[in-house]
Amino acid sequence: MTGRWINAYTEAKGESENMEYTHMKCNCGGIIGMRDKENFSCDKCGKVYRIGSEYDVLMTNEKTGWIFPMIKKE
Repeated sequence: MTGRWINAYTEAKGESENMEYTHMKCNCGGIIGMRDKENFSCDKCGKVYRIGSEYDVLMTNEKTGWIFPMIKKE
């Protein structure tokens, strides 16, 4: 984990460094995020994840307050 936080709403406009990252995905294809201020879970199936240090940066959506663990694109 790099300990970096990126504001996804203000920086993900196409020209930003955020294009280097992609959402962590669940096995079902859903996006993993923290929407309830307690757990990281899949938006599709609801599976709860303990992500530890499996991500490169955490991105926040300023409008919703949701937090998304992101990994570098390969």
